[in-house]
Amino acid sequence: MAQQQNHTLHSIPSVQNQVLQHHSNQYHPGIQNQPGLQRNNTMRQQQYSPQQNFPGQNPKSNTYIPNQPPSQPFNNSYPHHPPQRPVVHPSQNPYKCTCADIMTKYVEEFQTTRGYEMPGECHAGYHAGMGDVVGLRWHLCHDRRVDGNYKFVDMSDKLVLIAARYCGRKYLNIMFQCLKEYGASFEVTTKKKGQTAFHLLFFNKVLSNKITYSDDKLNKYHKVYFHAIKFLKEVGCNINAKDEDGMTVLSYFLGEKFLHAQRTPIIQTLLDNGADPNMPVNIKDWGEFDAKTSLLQAVRNKWPTTVLELIVKHGVDVKAINNEGMNALAIATQHKDMTTMTWMLDNISIISDSDSIKIAKKFAGNFTTKESQLLSKKRNKVLPNDLSSFSSTSSSTSNVNGNTSKKK
Repeated sequence: MAQQQNHTLHSIPSVQNQVLQHHSNQYHPGIQNQPGLQRNNTMRQQQYSPQQNFPGQNPKSNTYIPNQPPSQPFNNSYPHHPPQRPVVHPSQNPYKCTCADIMTKYVEEFQTTRGYEMPGECHAGYHAGMGDVVGLRWHLCHDRRVDGNYKFVDMSDKLVLIAARYCGRKYLNIMFQCLKEYGASFEVTTKKKGQTAFHLLFFNKVLSNKITYSDDKLNKYHKVYFHAIKFLKEVGCNINAKDEDGMTVLSYFLGEKFLHAQRTPIIQTLLDNGADPNMPVNIKDWGEFDAKTSLLQAVRNKWPTTVLELIVKHGVDVKAINNEGMNALAIATQHKDMTTMTWMLDNISIISDSDSIKIAKKFAGNFTTKESQLLSKKRNKVLPNDLSSFSSTSSSTSNVNGNTSKKK
């Protein structure tokens, strides 16, 4: 009799059983013919069924269905049984992908990347790097910690760092918010170079990849950075942290020698959110360079005067002198950057005084050069648009060793 009742109960297809069975089929993790990484065609064709509701749920409310299966070997082919309770709303899944889909996308995108290893088991790191919020939530709810270390291409680090380095521009800030909800720490650094999430934003090529720099796409690119920088600051990530090479995120971006116009809004956002322009860094690109301030680095890489003005207005020490005895005016003179030299002399009175010009003349060549003639030109002592008041040395002067003393 009991067997007959059980048979009767199982023969009645409830709505929940239909959804669970549908979901079990949807998250079939197997990939046939692993060397070729070909997905099962039937798995490709199956979709979510958002119209179905669990018993007792208001049909007009948001529909919740269970999602990603637990971690299993990459070559398994048997179906998984989803959890009995809902985890996330399907609309939160931009990709609407299975673990198998994510693994396949990962292989397709990164198999030629340095440090890549063939994946053996799906885990939260793959979903964080590929921008799959639903899959990430499932794995965090069922089998792994949010602050565990995960393998992704050449990284073996926290999920926050993987997302900052690899997550695409459409999903980066959604991923950050999800990790915050699960209690992730945003003060972590990478094992290899001690880089923060701020540092890794610079290396996230997915953000800028395939951007044509049309106004529309460039605005979207900037918007992602604006939100990411603001969010990371709010959750405690140190915007002035240095990596093992002594570089800050601001020095990363100022190290760019091209695409200055495209990067300028990001420089402004970093400065507006607390990036310190007086943080000294030692740059090692084409020869070592002692950048006592961000202004010295920006002048060296010939950033436009609009960026130099931004840096000055955020309180940089315009009279700072590096270990080579060069101030900002001297660096511009050495690089024969007449535009920057003229701008400094016409807009910053404390850098156009006799002491600063004397330092710059050491790098101007003989008196017949354009640079030397520009430095020797007489100027009005009062500048109409003097930016000196913004400088941290507006009431002090720097000697050759970089020490400051009050004016007499």
